[in-house]
Amino acid sequence: MLKQALRNPALRRRARQFGQLIRHSAVTPRTGESHKPVLVSSAQLGVTFIGHASFFLQMGGENVVIDPNFARWLFVLKRLRQPGVDMRDLPPVDLVLITHAHFDHLHRPSLRSLVQQTKRWRQSAPTVVVPEHVFDLVSDLGFRDVVELNWWSSYRHRNVTITHVPSRHWGARVLRDAHRGYGGYVLRDWNATRPTAGAASHWSL
Repeated sequence: MLKQALRNPALRRRARQFGQLIRHSAVTPRTGESHKPVLVSSAQLGVTFIGHASFFLQMGGENVVIDPNFARWLFVLKRLRQPGVDMRDLPPVDLVLITHAHFDHLHRPSLRSLVQQTKRWRQSAPTVVVPEHVFDLVSDLGFRDVVELNWWSSYRHRNVTITHVPSRHWGARVLRDAHRGYGGYVLRDWNATRPTAGAASHWSL
């Protein structure tokens, strides 16, 4: 099977590109610093960039983390910048939003650590919102609730409503695991006058 795959010019090109990426990762020093997030009141909106597609949102009195990934390494690839926020400096998290199943967005060790840290703070785990067919990847991590959404369906968590919306991406976890859902989210704070757009599927900043 491997020999057949290597006969495919597109797969050979991807293999070369991945090898170049690994070499670049190995020789490039890690840069950047982590900072404590600025906490806001329940009447304010706070947006803190953590890295890649990870964000910390404060809205409607809720602490929301999108695609949390605090890993220093992802398999053989080194993280080239420190996370903008150290996980230990986050307040207790109410909601976690996962946009799709790729390993750099759904990082199980980071999710498990986030659950454990929040439970130490207040004895209650956060709720996680995921696209369809992603339930099994997070159901054993200790979340209080796992909410699986299809496109255009919504979930309300106290004052915040999350609507799952389409995006141009894909949701595979591994090479043949292509059935999983993906998308972005629109968040609405019912204490505010306007909806807040958030968590586009691939904010790679």
